[in-house]
Amino acid sequence: MATLHHNVVDPQRKGVDPVCGWCKWWKPFEDEGERGTCRHPRDPQEMPTMYFNGCDLWLPVWDAGARIERLHIRGFRSLADVELRPREGTSVLIGANGSGKSNFVQFFNMLSWMLKARRLGEFVSTQGGADDQLHGGSETTPRLEAEIAMRTTTGLNEYRFTLAYAHPDRLVFTDEAFRYSRDDRADDAYWTHLKSGHSEARIVEAGQSDAKPPNLKAKTARTVTYLLRNCAAYQFHNTGAKSNFKMLIPAHADQ
Repeated sequence: MATLHHNVVDPQRKGVDPVCGWCKWWKPFEDEGERGTCRHPRDPQEMPTMYFNGCDLWLPVWDAGARIERLHIRGFRSLADVELRPREGTSVLIGANGSGKSNFVQFFNMLSWMLKARRLGEFVSTQGGADDQLHGGSETTPRLEAEIAMRTTTGLNEYRFTLAYAHPDRLVFTDEAFRYSRDDRADDAYWTHLKSGHSEARIVEAGQSDAKPPNLKAKTARTVTYLLRNCAAYQFHNTGAKSNFKMLIPAHADQ
């Protein structure tokens, strides 16, 4: 089975890995002193009962086959109701001015604040408040909803959430759920619900388990979190004929 290797520094600082932010185990290199490595299986769902060398994280994104298969957004800024099903290999989204590209990118920024920094409230405050995040304002759209499906080599990982307007000008979760459906099974898996009323995403906590090996729900939560944390969107603000993006620049030019 293929493994992913990434270096960490200072193996004595157990649980404070500045590289992956997850792994709690180091195995020192014989020839690199205090540098170490952790090894994770290629896909958590391929060997659901294996626990690799004491490490409690699986990193399926190492598999190049991991991709977003479906994204449905309702009520976020100018995106009243948008569903995107990217073809395999798609990496660029092009659209006319005012079509919603910037807000599409902003949605992934919000996901980053939700799942990496875990400061959704701060994101909302710095972006004009909760009312500005809702399509047409909170009186027109009292909640925003999103559902993301991510394909790996063995199945479909899904995450959905609903954020509702609450006073004073904030967003709270009224629904949050995830699931993993295997390709070798006919029926879709049941959703795991993370209750409601919280102000920060709970899927990260759902993936934290001291069980060895972690149970399937915890592994799925970790997989979904890792996949979403590694989603990235880049925006070119000017793609016109005279933009730097399209201009040829001499190799010797100091620009």
